[in-house]
Amino acid sequence: TFIQRSSSHVVEAQSRVHVVYVLQKSEEVLHLLKCQ
Repeated sequence: TFIQRSSSHVVEAQSRVHVVYVLQKSEEVLHLLKCQ
């Protein structure tokens, strides 16, 4: 049970990092579109 709990915790952390990464990328794209 401990291993399952830790693995799900890792997945949660990875998904959060992924969301932050996507948000940053979308902001960069929006900024580039505004500059053009």
